[in-house]
Amino acid sequence: MYNGLFLNPGSTGIGISEKPVTEFGTLVRLQWIGIEGAPRSQVFWGHTPISKINSGIGIHVFNDNAGPLHQLTVNLDYAYHLEIGDGILGIGPSLGILNNALDGTMLKPNDVDPILPKSGKSEMKFDLSAGAWYKAKKYYVGLSSLHLIPNEYNFSDLAASPSKYEVPFHFYLTGGYHFDITREIDLTPSLIAKNTKSITQFEGSAMAGYNKRFYFGLAYRQLESASVLVGFNFLKDNAAHFGYSYDFILNDLNTVSSGSHEFLLTYSIPKKIVLPPAKIIIRTPRFRLE
Repeated sequence: MYNGLFLNPGSTGIGISEKPVTEFGTLVRLQWIGIEGAPRSQVFWGHTPISKINSGIGIHVFNDNAGPLHQLTVNLDYAYHLEIGDGILGIGPSLGILNNALDGTMLKPNDVDPILPKSGKSEMKFDLSAGAWYKAKKYYVGLSSLHLIPNEYNFSDLAASPSKYEVPFHFYLTGGYHFDITREIDLTPSLIAKNTKSITQFEGSAMAGYNKRFYFGLAYRQLESASVLVGFNFLKDNAAHFGYSYDFILNDLNTVSSGSHEFLLTYSIPKKIVLPPAKIIIRTPRFRLE
């Protein structure tokens, strides 16, 4: 399931809805069930359009645990909005902090290595991302780069022998198109291309909707997993959405893991539509003026 704000700050205040909305959401991913220390991730976000300055502002928090490694990011997001054609182009940065930690007590090497920490090590750095996002009535497309600052983290106990970890750049190209099959059924195929250190991975999905309330889809992540996705909207004006996906592992990990689970919950507040003032009717004993 896709969270545009986390991958592309250009989508701040725009999103993938038909109209700009104020949105709050959370996503929880439980990866590789059955493997001790497997990744567990949580994302929290909120963003809103500000029409007076043609902009959107937001915030997102990402928390990830994978064995002895822990990563936490807290970012403020901004995008400037330009109306182009029948859509909106958002361009902007995301600035925040990126904390990486290593719990040395969980490391159990066969041989004693003095470089490895014997306790917890943690370092905090500034983080910068940027992106562009275009949302039209029927489609969206985005380009973004995460972790533009080349930060290095040292988890070694020995100052003379640093153990460096560098957070790599992430580049994302995203796109999707909305088809109205019938009055009740719609279909939205989408694609994500991710590049990290010259390694490119593709993800594709197709989500079908019924009456803009119930959703079912399939997804594929290159050489990694195939997924089944379901979701539904609820509350007045379909303001809330719940989604769930299950990943079938396609690599060698399928012998030790039963798969991965992902849960999504969002709440949206539609942008208010300002109506023109009503005509003032003046009544007199002899005339009725409008």
